[in-house]
Amino acid sequence: MEDPPFWLVWCPSGDHAPRFKHGSVSSAEREAERLADLHPGREFYVVQPTYHVVSQRRLTQRFSTDGIPF
Repeated sequence: MEDPPFWLVWCPSGDHAPRFKHGSVSSAEREAERLADLHPGREFYVVQPTYHVVSQRRLTQRFSTDGIPF
């Protein structure tokens, strides 16, 4: 199985959802430790994706024509 493409640092009691994608687990671990030092008592998790889904919706649009090309 391949390594996941990125890791996130998540704090369940935080005000914001994680946005930065770390390119390595060690980078995410260092960030989790840095944030934990800045916010004593809060928990920080290093998480990796396990599943990815993309849905694309097709849009079909019909135009009315009156026979005049412009």
